Amino acid sequence: MSLLPNSLLLLTGLINQTRDQTKYCLGIPYHNSKKAILEDDEEAFEKLKKEIESSQENALSLCTEKVLLAQQAYDLVMFFLMMDISLP
Repeated sequence: MSLLPNSLLLLTGLINQTRDQTKYCLGIPYHNSKKAILEDDEEAFEKLKKEIESSQENALSLCTEKVLLAQQAYDLVMFFLMMDISLP
């Protein structure tokens, strides 16, 4: 007997729980039952989700840029140290 279906059920439950907790934290009404979510609530949730994803992408881009700048600064320092050492 495979554990895969049980694992998938567990993951699906965790995803649903996370979605409900996110909606709760954002102040969007949510339903624990299997009732349909109102369309307005779903649209508001999707809008907030897109804003959060956009902010995360922006933060990742800024972090990546900082890492690249730090690498360039390190390379320049090492270059100047090597030049200083190699001068007679």
